[in-house]
Parts: sequence; C-alpha cells; structure tokens
Amino acid sequence: MSVSRSPLAVLALGASGLALGCSVLSSLRPNEARCYPPAPDFSEADLVGTWIAGVPDNSDALVIRPDGTYKQEIHVKFAEGAPTEYQSEWQPWRLEYSEDGIAYLHLESYSFCGMNSSISCQQRDGDGYDICQDESVSMENEGILLVLGTNLPDMSPEAEVFYYLHYPMGSEGSWVYIRQEP
Repeated sequence: MSVSRSPLAVLALGASGLALGCSVLSSLRPNEARCYPPAPDFSEADLVGTWIAGVPDNSDALVIRPDGTYKQEIHVKFAEGAPTEYQSEWQPWRLEYSEDGIAYLHLESYSFCGMNSSISCQQRDGDGYDICQDESVSMENEGILLVLGTNLPDMSPEAEVFYYLHYPMGSEGSWVYIRQEP
C-alpha cells in the first residue's frame, strides 16, 4: 500500500490542532484507543522539514534535519510585554515509540516560550499531558511532541496522510506544529 504525503501550505493555531484532536477523540467509543500509531510506512524522513505552530505574527518554527538535529525559531508578539525573538542552536532530536506504537519526538533543549509569555526562552523544563496515554508528562531539558496523523483505521488506503506534531498539554495550552515544507 502506498500512501502519498505532501506538505501542508497553511499555518495552524494551536487551538485548531486541538479541535482536530478533540473531534477525533470525541468520535471514539469507550475503551478504544485515544491515538493511532503512524502509518506502517512512517519513518524519520517524514519529520524532516519545517514545522510551524501559531499564526504569522506569533509563530514557533522547528526546522528538522535528517542528521538528527533541529533548530527552533520563535517570533511572538504577546498582548503585554516586549516581543519575543528566539533562535536556538542546532540541537539533537530522536524518536521513541510507546507500546501502542505512538511516536514521540524528543527535542533536546526545546524552549517553551513561544506558547506562553510568562516562560523564559531559557527555560528547558516543562510539564504536559499526554492525550494518548492519558497521563501527566514531566520534561527535563527537552520537549516531547506527539507525532500524530490523519491515518484513522476507517480511512481509505488512498487517502492522503498528513502528520502533525502536538505538544502534549491540556486543552488550555496545546501547541500544534504543521509541516510547511519537506
């Protein structure tokens, strides 16, 4: 089975990705999986490219390279306070899979300042909520993003599969990255 993939040409606000995730989760019957693993042909190469969360004036971009490094670029104009401009050095990334096959993207030295004006760009620790495992997640010197796709079991094999990266937080603070270019 061959599933075609193409980059999305739109920006997504965190709430939009959350709405997609909530609509998927709300359609599940009790005792069904909360998240589905990536398509069988998913690989690290599917992560390579530029991923953006936010809107043009408030964006957090991840540039993921095939050599296992990424760079984060944050440009945010919050209602109060000075604008935030941040660019990281190239940092390591890696994938890890749960027992259920859900992919987790670990980003070393990830900055949380793009999603919350009260967080310093130098802060590297955070807490979140894993919607797939239904549990709290503590992150030390890293961010952990869920790699989720639109490949639900009832989709036709010919349907395009788009992946998005979801910061595992509660509904008030979800942060969703959509790939802009491979």
